[in-house]
Amino acid sequence: MNTALAGFGLLNGLERVKAYRATLAARPSVQTAVPKVYPARLRAFLRRRNSHLAGLREGRLEAVARVRGLRA
Repeated sequence: MNTALAGFGLLNGLERVKAYRATLAARPSVQTAVPKVYPARLRAFLRRRNSHLAGLREGRLEAVARVRGLRA
């Protein structure tokens, strides 16, 4: 499954959720529901919002530190 948010480990340990997500992703109606440019649009949105996910994606250590409570 190729998604813009893959690789963050958000679903680690949630096997039923992963299976449900994979089942949904296999449906033609889901595959055609969004334009092919969606991943790029999502990445740009996350960057503009200075989000934690954007920080993880860009490898910024301060994003990880915020989640771990090391920085305000």
